[in-house]
Amino acid sequence: MNKKSSALIPEGYNEWLNQLKNDISHTQQKAVQTVNQALVQLYHHIGQEILQRQQHQG
Repeated sequence: MNKKSSALIPEGYNEWLNQLKNDISHTQQKAVQTVNQALVQLYHHIGQEILQRQQHQG
């Protein structure tokens, strides 16, 4: 950045912005893990239901 544009950015702004980006990324990763866990549980449940039906129906 040149002197003029860097004077418009408050001190510590870049660090703050990077921390926000990291926080967003971390939260997105946690959300993906939560969704994946719920899907695995759903698929397991579906599998159990299929097995039960197969056992009862032959």
